[in-house]
Amino acid sequence: MLTLRGKFGVEDSDYAKAWKTFQPISNTDAIIADRLTTLDLVTEDAGRQGETYLIIDGRDIDHTVPSVVLVDGVWDAKVVVRIRLHGGLTYPEILESLAHEWGIHAEKGWTFASYIRKTTKLEAMRKYYTELFPPAKSAVDLPDHRLLAEGVHERHRELMFAPRKLEPNLADALLAAWQDDIDNYAQSARTGRKATASWKVPHASSETTTTTTTTQTTAQDTGDDDAPLTDENDRKAFDDWLGEGEGEGEGTGRQDGDDDDT
Repeated sequence: MLTLRGKFGVEDSDYAKAWKTFQPISNTDAIIADRLTTLDLVTEDAGRQGETYLIIDGRDIDHTVPSVVLVDGVWDAKVVVRIRLHGGLTYPEILESLAHEWGIHAEKGWTFASYIRKTTKLEAMRKYYTELFPPAKSAVDLPDHRLLAEGVHERHRELMFAPRKLEPNLADALLAAWQDDIDNYAQSARTGRKATASWKVPHASSETTTTTTTTQTTAQDTGDDDAPLTDENDRKAFDDWLGEGEGEGEGTGRQDGDDDDT
């Protein structure tokens, strides 16, 4: 299902226009058609430029130890994949933000939602969740943000090239928005590898982040893809990530601000 709220729900707004441009190139048809999963697009005039939430059975799983959420019956739970954008963005910034939030974060949420419909093995779900969303102390430390900062996040690049092809007059503005995003995560890039936004195709990289290879990349980054996940080490990993207890960590959002969604 799809819900459009805030400025996304206002006809002829830049947000509604950007979604109409983005949706056909984003491969969101499957999540929109799913009766148990909702793609929720919303704007707020506070907080970070963009944030993504994965909400399962009413719980924001970014701020919850997976063993609390991934319990018997979760395979029939309602899932919300929420993309929240700041309400003061320009049209090119909205397109870039959608490319970031869907291509880097929300598409993984949909991948995971699809996975839990196919298995009743809770340990497998928890392991797959950690592979898709490896623990990080902050948004800057997420492996996907490092790939973005280094210019080799292939899914994000794909979703930037598509609107540029549709609206070539926006090429410079899209590039500027992309560069701002790279600059936000400059600290993520390894020494000498920070990218400059460019429409030139980069040299081939062994690191890819398409839907089919995300699990391999993130598992490699955690360095522990074969370790069995139990409730105890689930909780330890996420307590280290969140600080102490539930709901105190940083989400997948960009720029400074508070997480207001629950």
